[in-house]
Amino acid sequence: MKKPILVGGPGSVEDSIVALSRALFRGNLTEDQVRALPAQSLYFAVKEIGLESAHEVLEVVSRKQYSSLLDFEFWTRDSFREDRFWTWVETIDDHQDLQPVQKFLACVDSTVLAFLINKYVEVAYNEEPTDLPPGPNFYTPDAGSTWICIKAHDPERHRLFGKLLAFIYQTNIDFFYRLILQAREGTTIEFEEIGYKEKGNRLLNDDVPLFEDAEPFNRSLNPYQFLKELKEKTSEVVEENSYQLVKRNHGFYQGVKYQPFLSALEEVTDERLYEIQNEIARILNCAVIFFVNDFGEEVRIKFLSEQVFGAINVGLQALVEKQPEIISRNGLENLKFSDVYRVGLYHLYDLRSLAQKIPDDVLETLSHMNQPLALMVENLRKAFPSLPAFIREDGSFEVDQDKMEASPTVIYSMQQITSAKELLTKQIIEKAKEIRSYESSGKKHSISDINVTNETQ
Repeated sequence: MKKPILVGGPGSVEDSIVALSRALFRGNLTEDQVRALPAQSLYFAVKEIGLESAHEVLEVVSRKQYSSLLDFEFWTRDSFREDRFWTWVETIDDHQDLQPVQKFLACVDSTVLAFLINKYVEVAYNEEPTDLPPGPNFYTPDAGSTWICIKAHDPERHRLFGKLLAFIYQTNIDFFYRLILQAREGTTIEFEEIGYKEKGNRLLNDDVPLFEDAEPFNRSLNPYQFLKELKEKTSEVVEENSYQLVKRNHGFYQGVKYQPFLSALEEVTDERLYEIQNEIARILNCAVIFFVNDFGEEVRIKFLSEQVFGAINVGLQALVEKQPEIISRNGLENLKFSDVYRVGLYHLYDLRSLAQKIPDDVLETLSHMNQPLALMVENLRKAFPSLPAFIREDGSFEVDQDKMEASPTVIYSMQQITSAKELLTKQIIEKAKEIRSYESSGKKHSISDINVTNETQ
């Protein structure tokens, strides 16, 4: 069976991309083992190694894997990343060995090549071969029947594109002429749209969904509705020791990351754990497509994978509070973690909506008067909410005014959500209403009188 694709998140269930990249770099995996790797894991490992150091890996990957690597690298949402295309071609260019270029051309999407030919190549045809070029900088590969001018202004891109076209002509002349004709049948915009659709359909084989299929996985799910439907679908059989298990886990997740999630995973069989890992892999892929849709942004994706695990943990905490037997062994056997994830999103999106209610002028004032609170609001307003790293789980701040750590951190507990809501409501929203009341009555009111900074810290 194919191993689940997990990046980031709790260590007990994650695929270690760092460990995989080291194994690839050291040559510890056989060719068959490399070819058995999921495309996403392979891609992140190659990024970890660095493309310039991954030549030997690219030599042994299958064409299907190589094609997926290019699809992951060359697209940001529905936009073709030409800069990444040229970086890739420049990195594999070898003056003494043509094998890397040959494999690249065998795996790259022909629509991408047609896009580039349409953009950078001017072609003139003659019914009868001629020695006279139609203009300066034209050259002919076929003794005067076809004349080509590469219009790339960057000298290195001009050289690389010329080399690619020459290699295609020399190794597959029919494909060369098909590409030239294909490039005349549309515009760059049309080729980009076609290429995006073709890329999406190819990646379905790697369990990477289309955007319209990923969206439902990232809709919030009301916990009360979820519990109602769960009760209707499952029997009311509860393990004898389930409440003892819940009581034990309750102590675990107070102030500890990813509890009760990790403890719950320890209660399931290996077979069920594998099923859960596969389900989480699908959730991660859907989250990447929905929130980032650019596999080349490895830093964002690694953080997003942590956020997904955080949302699952939030959802599990929220459900356990209402129905403790959910994390009994019997309960976990029937639990869909995609639904647990969506319950977590319900609470995260609710927190985001609260942050979005804060007027922009109030946020602008906060950015001058109380930067920590302003940073918190900005992080919570993001599509997938997070918190600044200096906010503790209980809502208190750990801020060195000289060296403020503003990097985002994952929301992984209901306590964080509750604390953040209290900060938003009491320190910002209620104060803003107070200011509005003064303004409407014509009285003067200075935000400096609110004393937000002192109260918060």
